[in-house]
Amino acid sequence: MAQRAALVSLLTFLVLAAQANPPLASFAKATLPASSPQHAHPGAPASRVAAQDADSLPSRLVSARTGDAWDPTARAGNRLRRGLNARPNMVHLTFEDDLAASGDGAGTGLDPATVEPSDFTVDGQVPLAVQVIDLPNESLDPPQRLRPLNVFLTLPAAMASDARPTVALVGQVSDLASNATAAGQVVADDGLGPQLSLSLDRALAGQQAVLTITANEPLAAPPTVTLGELTDPATGAVTNGPPRAAQQTGPSTYELVITGDLLNQGTNPGNSQRVNVLADATDAAANPGRAGKTTAVEGALTLEFDTRLNGGLGMAPGTTPALVTVNGQAVDAGANPELEYARPLRVTINWAAEGGEYPGDTHGKVALTDLAVGWTPLGGGMQAVEAAPTTQDGIVYLLTFPDPAPGEYSVQFSGKDEANNVSVSGAAQPDRFSRTFTLVDRNAPVIATLWPYEGFTNSGARVVLTGDVTDAHFGLSRLLSGGTPADLKVVVDGREYGPGSLMLTALETGWHFVLPLSLATGPHTWQVIAQDWAANQVVSPLRNLAVEATPPAPTPTPTPLVVPAAQVTPAPSLAGSMAQVTVAQPTGPTRLASADGTVELRFPPGALSATAQLALTPLAASQVPPAPSGLSIVRAFRLEVFDTQGRTLEGVLFLQPATISFRLSQQELGLAVAQPGRLVVQVHFQGQWAPAQHTLRRAEGAVEVQTARFSTWSFAFRDLTPAETAQLGLEQQTEPTATPLPTATATHTPTPTVTPTPIPTPPPSTPTAAVSPLPTSTPMPPTATPTSTAEGPPRPSPSPTLAPTTPPTSPTPTAPLLTATSVPAALAPSATAAEAPAAAPSPTPARSAGCGPSARADLATALAGTALLGFAAWRRWAG
Repeated sequence: MAQRAALVSLLTFLVLAAQANPPLASFAKATLPASSPQHAHPGAPASRVAAQDADSLPSRLVSARTGDAWDPTARAGNRLRRGLNARPNMVHLTFEDDLAASGDGAGTGLDPATVEPSDFTVDGQVPLAVQVIDLPNESLDPPQRLRPLNVFLTLPAAMASDARPTVALVGQVSDLASNATAAGQVVADDGLGPQLSLSLDRALAGQQAVLTITANEPLAAPPTVTLGELTDPATGAVTNGPPRAAQQTGPSTYELVITGDLLNQGTNPGNSQRVNVLADATDAAANPGRAGKTTAVEGALTLEFDTRLNGGLGMAPGTTPALVTVNGQAVDAGANPELEYARPLRVTINWAAEGGEYPGDTHGKVALTDLAVGWTPLGGGMQAVEAAPTTQDGIVYLLTFPDPAPGEYSVQFSGKDEANNVSVSGAAQPDRFSRTFTLVDRNAPVIATLWPYEGFTNSGARVVLTGDVTDAHFGLSRLLSGGTPADLKVVVDGREYGPGSLMLTALETGWHFVLPLSLATGPHTWQVIAQDWAANQVVSPLRNLAVEATPPAPTPTPTPLVVPAAQVTPAPSLAGSMAQVTVAQPTGPTRLASADGTVELRFPPGALSATAQLALTPLAASQVPPAPSGLSIVRAFRLEVFDTQGRTLEGVLFLQPATISFRLSQQELGLAVAQPGRLVVQVHFQGQWAPAQHTLRRAEGAVEVQTARFSTWSFAFRDLTPAETAQLGLEQQTEPTATPLPTATATHTPTPTVTPTPIPTPPPSTPTAAVSPLPTSTPMPPTATPTSTAEGPPRPSPSPTLAPTTPPTSPTPTAPLLTATSVPAALAPSATAAEAPAAAPSPTPARSAGCGPSARADLATALAGTALLGFAAWRRWAG
C-alpha cells in the first residue's frame, strides 16, 4: 500500500508540474512505458482526466472503408465525404478504445502526435498523408476534440471502385494515455461507387440518338438516365425530366434510345432542344455512381436533338429574317406582291431560323435542294429560269438574275438541315417551299434621237430614217435579241415597218435603227412606235418631210466631208496626247493601236459612213466623271469623232459595232481572274455611268467591249481594299460631289443649198500612216444661226480615282497614243481632201490634251441620226 501511495503522489506531482509548465506535458511516444498514463491537455473535463488516469489499454484498429474522405475546408457537420463525393485515393480507418470510464463514455482515443503515414500500409503502399479526427466532436473547437479514433489515409494512386485492400498498422501509435498500439490489420470495406462512362452515337440527332453506358463493376440494377432540357445557356440551367431506365446489352454495358417521346418535361416538349445527359447507378455494395453533370456546363455530355427543319416555324415575328426576300422585300407564302422592276434581280433564301430553334442551338446550316425558278410573261406560258445559288455560310443563299424580264416569278425549293431533317413536322417527306411575286416594269422606252428633223427636205427619192430607242430596263433590247417579235415600228405615211425592215445596231442601253426607203416626190409623214415587254409604249410626235426631184448630178467637187452645217460645232485642236486617224470608207478591217499596245480600236468595213476623224484619248483624274459608289476607276478613255477640219460631229455612230480592247497590268489581270465579277466596264451615257457587257481575254491579258457609240469609257474594280488600292497604284478614294457644268448646244438649221458630193475612193495601194496632224489656231465663228438646241448632259466634278496627269502647256503636237497599223490606202487622206478649202488651217481654239467642250462626247447620245449618216446612206443606197 505504501508503494501505491508513493506512485499516486508522484503522478500528482507530475500533473501539477504540467499545469505550471505546459511544455513538460509533451513527450515522444517512446519516452514512457506503455503502462504509464499521461494526463489530458489543459481544459479537459475532470472526468476525462480521470479516464486517462484509469486507461491502461491501447486503442485497437477495428475497421477500414475505401473512398471515405475528410475535407477540412467544408462546413462543420459536412466534412466527411462519401457516396457520390467519395475519393478513390482515400481510406478511412476506425479505432476503438474499450475502457468504460465512469460518467464520460469510452476510452481516451489516439494521440495525433504519435500517428504518422509510415505507421500504415494499404496493400503494401505507404500513404502520402494522414489525418486523425474525432468524428463525433469534429464540429467542436480543437481543445474539445477529446477522443480522436478516426484516421484518414491519402494514397499515392486511385483504387479500383470495387477494391477491398488490406490495411495494416506497421508502426507504433499511442493513445492519449500513452498506451502504445503496435500491430493490427483489417480488410477494407467497399465504399466506392461504380465508375460509369457515357457515349452518344452522335452529338446532333434528328429523330433519335443512342446513349451507351459502360460500368467498371457489376451493378445492382440497370442505370437510370435523366434527360434535362437546357433553358439558360449562360448558367447551364436545365429542366429535368423523370429518370429513364437503360437496357442491359452486355455484361457491363447498357443503352438508352433517346427519341422525341422521351423529351416531354421541358419547355419545348417533344421538339428540338439541347439535352443534358446524366446517368446514375449503384454497385452490389449499394455505393452510388454517376456520370455526367447536373447542369449543362463545360464538360457535361449534351445532345442537340433537332427534330425538324425550320423555315421560320415557331419563331417570334421580327426575331429572324424572312425566309425569302426579293430585292430586300419580304415575300410570304401565299402572297403574290407586285414589285417594282429592279436590275439585277436578287432573291435571298435565308435559313436563319434554323440556328435559333432552342437555347444552345449551334447547328444552323441548311443545304438548299430541289431549287426551281419559273417565269411567266404577261402573255402567259411559264418558262424555266436557270438559277445558280451562291452562299458563304450555308445559311443565306443568293440568286442573282442580271437581266430579268417583267412578269410573274415562282421560286420553289426544299432544304435539309445538319440533322438531315427535311420537313418542319419531322416527317420523312420533304417540304416544298414556294414563293410567288410579280415584277412590274412601269417605265416606257425612250426615243432618244430621230433623224431627219421636222420639215426636212430630201433631195432624191432615197430617204434614210434613223434613231435611238433606249429602255431603262433593257426590255426592248431583250425583245430584239431574243427572237420574240418586237414592237418597234417606223410608220411612214401610215405604213408600218417592223424590225425585219430595219437595220439594227445594239447600243449599251437599247438599239439604233436605220430605215432606208424610196419615197415619191412631195410631202410625207413619219413617226416611231416602241413597246417593251411590259407593254409600256411610247409614240414619237408625227414629223413631216418633203422629197424633191433629184437634181442633175453636179460636177464632182473635192471635199473631205459632206455634212450640213447644223450638225457641226467648232472643236478645239486635237494636239497633245490625242491619237487621231482619218478614215474614209474602209474596205478592210481597221486596227488602231497605241505604241505600247495597251489600247486598241478595231472596226469592220462599213462601220463609218464617210470620211471622219477618230480620236481615242486617255483621261486624267480631273477629267473623269465620279465613279458610282463602291467602284474604283482604274483607267478611262474618251472615243470621239470629228470632221477633217477638227469640228465635232454630233450624233454620229458606228454603223457596225467596233471593239475597244484595254490591256491589263499584271496586278489588274490577277485581281480580275482571282475574283470574277469585280472587274466592271462602264460607258458614260446620258450623264451617268452605265455598266457595259465585256469579255475578259485571259490569255491576251485584256478586256474587250463592243460599242457603236462615241462616248467616255472606263474600267473599274468593286470595293477595293486599301492593300489592293495600293497594289493597283490608285489613290485612297473619297466620295466625290457632283457639280454640274454649263451644257453645250448644237445648232440644227437645215442647209438645203449644200449638195452631197461623192467621196472618191482611190484604188488600193501601199498602206500609209493614217494619222493627220490638225491645225491649232484661233476660234472659228459659228457657221449657222441656232433655231433649236439640244442640251448635252451635265458634267460632274472630277473624281479622285485616277492618278492625275499634267496636261501640255502648249499646243505643240506630241507623239500620238494610237497609230494606224495595216490601214488600207483608201483610209489615208485622199487628194480630194488635200484640195479642199479645209486644207488651210482653220481657226479653232487651242486646248490641252483630252479636254473639249462639255457636250462634244455626250451629245452623240442626243443626235444619233445625223446629216452625215443620212447623206452617206443616201449615197450608198441611191447608187
